[in-house]
Amino acid sequence: MFCLRNISRSVCILFFLFLNSISLTSQAADKETFKPFAMAEQTNIKMADAKSKIEQQIKQSPFSIVAEYSPYDDAYIYIITSDELKSLASEAEYGGFAAPQRVSLTRIKDQMQIAYTNPVYMQHIYRMKNVNLQPILDQMKQAFGFEQFFGGEGLSARKLKRYKYSFGLEGFKSFYEL
Repeated sequence: MFCLRNISRSVCILFFLFLNSISLTSQAADKETFKPFAMAEQTNIKMADAKSKIEQQIKQSPFSIVAEYSPYDDAYIYIITSDELKSLASEAEYGGFAAPQRVSLTRIKDQMQIAYTNPVYMQHIYRMKNVNLQPILDQMKQAFGFEQFFGGEGLSARKLKRYKYSFGLEGFKSFYEL
């Protein structure tokens, strides 16, 4: 009888440790956070020079310019994509939202900030199951440089999949079709 109690106690302890390790693994996976933007560079060049530089970097990369516009003075945005990005995006129901990526040039005081959207953040927020946009992010880092991610506090992949911009707004799956 004493032996059975010890065995059952040992089994309970092992089972508890097993469940605890699963919980810790899940928590560790949730600790990786994602932010929507990557700062490529902060420099003090003029807008015309920054545009020329970015256009050259795009030409030397797998990306191509889909569109470009200036929403206001001292800001310029390139919409870019690549064949690989379009192919990956086509594998997910909402992948079309991640197919175009943005590269922005913004003058803040005397600094020109060159930044781009984080495709891995988009992979999670647009619920692109079984799609990995890390290679696209690596290509963007290679093409434009990388200092740090920014934009908000950073959210785990799990939280991004349930993200709503504000209380009362539609969730991602309940968007309006025009």
